Amino acid sequence: MPDTQAQPADLVQVTLKKPHTHGGKDYQEGDQIKVRRDQVERLKNHHKV
Repeated sequence: MPDTQAQPADLVQVTLKKPHTHGGKDYQEGDQIKVRRDQVERLKNHHKV
């Protein structure tokens, strides 16, 4: 089975503007999380970052 985990170089750190659940964990406004580049656009569209 291929490795589908994002490598550290593929991740971008973002600061949340609103509460968000990522990877099954709840985060609050102001928390910083690392996400894949393709996830950044989705988070922006939902006004989370």
